[in-house]
Amino acid sequence: MSSTVSTSTPRPGPVQSRSEIPPEHTWNLADIFPDWDAWQQACRALGAGIDRYAALQGTLAGGPACLLAALRLGDELGQLAYKVHYFASLKHDEDQRDNGSNARRQEVQALLARWSQATSWFNPELLAIPLEAVGGWMAADAGLAVYRFAIEDLYRQQAHVLDAPGERLLSLANRLEGAPDEAYEALSTADIRYPSMVLSTGEEVLVTYGQYRAILATRRAQADRALAFRVFHEAFAAHQNTYAALYNGVLQRDWFAARARRYASTLEAALFANDIPPSVVTTLIETTRAGAGALQRYQHLRRRALGLPS
Repeated sequence: MSSTVSTSTPRPGPVQSRSEIPPEHTWNLADIFPDWDAWQQACRALGAGIDRYAALQGTLAGGPACLLAALRLGDELGQLAYKVHYFASLKHDEDQRDNGSNARRQEVQALLARWSQATSWFNPELLAIPLEAVGGWMAADAGLAVYRFAIEDLYRQQAHVLDAPGERLLSLANRLEGAPDEAYEALSTADIRYPSMVLSTGEEVLVTYGQYRAILATRRAQADRALAFRVFHEAFAAHQNTYAALYNGVLQRDWFAARARRYASTLEAALFANDIPPSVVTTLIETTRAGAGALQRYQHLRRRALGLPS
């Protein structure tokens, strides 16, 4: 029997609702917060901490104790922000069609944007203090010395840090940066309608991402793999103009950020934080292109050996 695309209503096959999955095969978010009430309390604590952090603006030049207090409070709030963010995000991932969990996820996104704005003063204010002075503080204070790598790395990136008004302006765009990613996630996960297909064995399957990967990895019949590839990507091709617009949004966002921070390119902007020269990537691309001929010849010989059309 040849593989075909089903025109009937797709059967869910192995796809299960979350309530049907054994608890040991799901994540336990109670390890983060027992419920939404506890999460909400943590959000309020984070909000209060953000206000405390904002009040430290203008204190860093006061000496090592002031700098250490700001760094430690930043660590404390960063850990709390991580927890409230991931609890809401993972709840949303359980069912991206659930508007209630999505509303809470957006609530924490607004809180994190406020956190970004409240911390935007820190880098330019610290960089206004000579590194030699801060180095002396770290040499004299063991608690502050713990942050040596982070502090010295910030000074390395000094040319790409704006002044306080500039950093605050960029922080206000924090919520906008994720818009293309969120739209892509909604379109390709929550709103997508996966097709079904009939395998050469006569079994009908719903070609979700997981099922698609399984067919490519395990089905010996080439016709099954070829059909799975075609029908799976046709589900995305139906919205290709929307995907193109979202991708353009990503490119424009990254170009804006790179230029705003005085990088020569988006590649440099992406690599500079990890101290990787752009030549590492460009050399990799050039080397790959130079060696592509041998791989292409291998694929051609393999097609001939398998009796496939070239």
